[in-house]
Amino acid sequence: MRVMCVVLALAAAATAALDAKEQKKICDTLFEQESLSCKTCDLMEEVSPELSELAVHCRTCCGGNEEAKYKSATLEVDQRTLAWLPEVAAFVKEHAPQLPKLKVSYTTSRPTLVMKRPNHTDRVAIASWKQQQILDYLKAKLE
Repeated sequence: MRVMCVVLALAAAATAALDAKEQKKICDTLFEQESLSCKTCDLMEEVSPELSELAVHCRTCCGGNEEAKYKSATLEVDQRTLAWLPEVAAFVKEHAPQLPKLKVSYTTSRPTLVMKRPNHTDRVAIASWKQQQILDYLKAKLE
């Protein structure tokens, strides 16, 4: 299992700058999308910080067995940390205003997407994500 995680992490690092079409090829190759739960991606990041880049790629692929899309999302972010997180700061400035189902909430927490559907809420840590990854994830997961 550990060897597989290392191989996947290396492959994910090599594909960090791919466009959406190439990313889909990677998803099809590295992950079994129909059975990949986004919670599995969250677990990768919890188990080892070294797997955070792989978890980012995993989240762009997951959801084959997930429930319906989310009704809305809230991006919780601490304004003081945006100076150290230029990708998240750029997303908040450039993309968040264009997403009507996304609310930005300034808190004292690490950057987190709170994804909401009736009777269910998921929290996704996004501090290490690039702005395009955040945008792609929200476009894929919101109704």
